Amino acid sequence: MTGSKISKLVSTSVTLGVAGYSSPLTITKTGTIEPVAAGATALYAPASLGSAVVTNHGSIVGGAGAYGLSAGGAGGIGVDLAATGVVLNTGVIEGGLGSASGNEATSGAGGAAIILAAGGTLTNHGDLIGGAGGAGSPSFGNTGGAGGYGAIIAVGRGFHARRHG
Repeated sequence: MTGSKISKLVSTSVTLGVAGYSSPLTITKTGTIEPVAAGATALYAPASLGSAVVTNHGSIVGGAGAYGLSAGGAGGIGVDLAATGVVLNTGVIEGGLGSASGNEATSGAGGAAIILAAGGTLTNHGDLIGGAGGAGSPSFGNTGGAGGYGAIIAVGRGFHARRHG
């Protein structure tokens, strides 16, 4: 398997199997996936891929939510594997920040750091950080958004997680 490598800033979403990004994917210590699009998922592996292998030594961060008058936008997901996956993390995987909102509205929720929808293996020697919810201001009648989860894993799908150090 040759796979692909990211060793610089990628400011768009990365989808495995598209635009030259294949599995296994390695993000080096100098590599970052941080989409600028509001609420964007940083790294996605579609179920049609079958299985995905991701090794992260750098940084993967979901896009921040967009400001909204009627509701704040939700932060994007850091890593979303709809395919069965194996993830080794020694860097940082973080959900995007939820955004603030206008008066009398709810701010956006923070994005999850990682979702393994079809199950798989997560070995974490780094940081999994759910995105912070957007700030609320009771004096303006709006409430803050909920913080994002560090990891969401499908139950009963062959999941195994290890946390070291």
